[in-house]
Order: sequence, then C-alpha cells, then structure tokens
Amino acid sequence: MLNIVYYITGHGFGHARRSSEILRHLLPLRPGLTIHLRTTAPAAIFAEDASPNIHLHPLSLDPGAIEKDLFTIDIPATLSAVRNSLRDRDSIIERELLFLKNQHIDLILTDIPFLAGDIAAAARIPIIAITNFTWDWIYEPYFTEHADLLAEIQNSYKKIPTLLKIPFGGRTDWFSEVIDIPLIAPAPRQSRIQVLSHLQLDPQKPKIVLSLRGGLAPESLITAAASAPDYLFLTPSPTPPNAPKNLLHIPLGPLTFTDLLSISSAVVSKLGYGIVADCLAARLPILYPWRSGFREDEVTLKEAAQSIPLQEIPHADFFSGNWKPHLDRLLKMSMPRQILPTNGAPIAAQIISSRL
Repeated sequence: MLNIVYYITGHGFGHARRSSEILRHLLPLRPGLTIHLRTTAPAAIFAEDASPNIHLHPLSLDPGAIEKDLFTIDIPATLSAVRNSLRDRDSIIERELLFLKNQHIDLILTDIPFLAGDIAAAARIPIIAITNFTWDWIYEPYFTEHADLLAEIQNSYKKIPTLLKIPFGGRTDWFSEVIDIPLIAPAPRQSRIQVLSHLQLDPQKPKIVLSLRGGLAPESLITAAASAPDYLFLTPSPTPPNAPKNLLHIPLGPLTFTDLLSISSAVVSKLGYGIVADCLAARLPILYPWRSGFREDEVTLKEAAQSIPLQEIPHADFFSGNWKPHLDRLLKMSMPRQILPTNGAPIAAQIISSRL
C-alpha cells in the first residue's frame, strides 16, 4: 500500500480545486493509493470526487495572503502571519513528522505551502510541488524591508527538488527540476443539454455565472440583476430573499461548478487563477473588477487575454450594480483564436504516479 500526503494552501479555492482534479486522475493509476489532504480549504471542494482513499485533515500550514476585502491584501496582517508561521516552524515540523510516520507516507505533494519543504527534508521523504507561483514572489513587493523573511521562505522552497509548473506565474528559481505542464481545469461531468434540462432554463437567454466568494452587498447584486433583465444570473451562493427572478441560486451537488459554466455566456469574477483556468477551458469571457496588490493578476491578465475576452468593470460600477453596459460590451468582443491546453491534471497525475 502506498500513501501520500498533499499539503494545500487554504488561500482561495483554486489551489484546492486543481489539487482535487489531479487526484481524480491519479487514483485510477494507483487504485490502492491512500491520500491524506492537509489543508484549511473547504471540504465541499473535495466532495465532488469523494473517495474512501482520500482523507481530509483540516490543517493550516501557511498563511497565504490575508485579505482586507475582495480586492485588497492586508499587508501588516500578512506580514504578522508569515512571521508566526516561521516562528512556529519547529513545532509544525515535529507535529508533521509524527503524522507522516504514523501514516507511513511515501511521497509528499504540495500546492504550495513553503513549510512543506522543511517537513519533507526533515522526514527524508520525496516531495513534488505543483504551482504557478511561490509565496515569496507574491510577498516580494510588500516585504521590501523584510528580506530576512523572504530568504527563509526561499530556503524552504529550495528543499523541494521538483516543481510541476502550470502556466502563468512568477519566478521559480528555487527548484532544481522544473517540469512545465498545461493548465489544470476540470471538464464538465454532464452535457450542456443535460444541465439545461436539469435546471429548466431557457437555452436562448444569456447566462452569467457569478463567482465572487462574498464581498458584494446584496443590494448591489439585486440592482445588477434587475437592471439587466435580458440576462440570467446564476450563483452557487444563496440569493437575497427579495432577489429578482433572473437572479438564481444554483446549488452545487447534482451539478458541478464546471457543469454550470458549460451552459453560460460569461462569468463575473476576480481574476483568480482557478476561475480563469476554468474559463479558458470553457472558452468563456470574464467581467472582472481589478484587485489591488495581487501580483499574479498582472501575469494572468496578460496571458489569458490572448485566449478569451476579458473586460474590466470599474469598482464604482461593480459596487453600484451598473453591470449591464459592461456585460453588453464583453459579449460583443471577439473570441481570440488561441486555445490553451487544459489537460494539466492527467499529465501531472502520470508524472506523480511514475515517482511513486
């Protein structure tokens, strides 16, 4: 019996969703494999591919980036959280060494807590990273007066020899072996016809998926939908009690989020890596409000705009619910010809399987 542990940052949903997709392809290659997930990511993200071979252990291994709101990083809070992680490094390693020993772990995967490198080195267990950026690259613009912290993070990453590098992202100098793989994005589980039939939606009416993870007042959402009656707005989150009829709560469970995208015309979202990868796979335009201080967004915007239409909505219009003119403009934009491959998950799974 082979056993692996997967350390996944709880920052955002994209890291967990792409990690889950890799595991979905890995398990058939190694049917007897047992996987332990160590993460603070919501359990619901992994529920789509529930398996008796996968065990979820809620655990915080890195602070990620602390956010003030949907669009702003709280730099002092992030700095404090990183300091705390490094301060507690020895006790975290001691705790994890016991876990790894008790579970007879053969391989460590990480996306992308830097302390995973320290844990693997102390345990003398092989480790593979899967990511498009490292936290030191994200922190670099804010930690200009804290080079010592960046150096400590970089030293942790240097203990990880192999990186499976997905597109878009920053410097990855710390890994001795860098293997480029395509984007990781799940495919729909049901056909477009099946999804439309299940939801009983008008196939001709443009459907806009909302992927906002909170941060928008109900009044703004109501105004956005009410002022754009020609559109259907679909959200996996509960809608306000007085929501207009074209603002629909679509619970996930029978359908996956990717199924929802398969029937849609566009997405309203920040430029998070996971949703951008999903939209690249589905060839869907994105209406996005700009985030301040999220370094990866600059890279994502530049690269993704070559393959799908992207339209920024000013914060004033976003928060006031004045979405319709921006959606009208977005849906008139031409779809670029370039198509990026999104089969990174099966490729990553093959590489990981070959290292077991």
